[in-house]
Amino acid sequence: YGRLDITFKTPDSIPGNYIVEILNDKSEVLKSDYTSKDTTITYQNYRVGKYFVRVIYDTNKNEKWDSGSLKQRKAPEKIWYDPRSFTIRNNWEVKEIVQIPTP
Repeated sequence: YGRLDITFKTPDSIPGNYIVEILNDKSEVLKSDYTSKDTTITYQNYRVGKYFVRVIYDTNKNEKWDSGSLKQRKAPEKIWYDPRSFTIRNNWEVKEIVQIPTP
């Protein structure tokens, strides 16, 4: 098991609300957190392996992804995937910075 500390940097120009998710190599959501400002989140006791970050731009502040509505002409909330993978190794502590781009 290992530890992953990720500092999430939000865009300065547009304040927003974000759902940040940690995914395993099978694209399963392991943990979901909510933030509206720069923050560091610690993921402790995760198995050795590769992990990925997904960010949902929560425009209506309901802390979940909304698929939109054709009837109401409302687009789904945007999702951004960090192109990097984060590798956790046994008894290691990994520190990373993720810059959330402007939607």
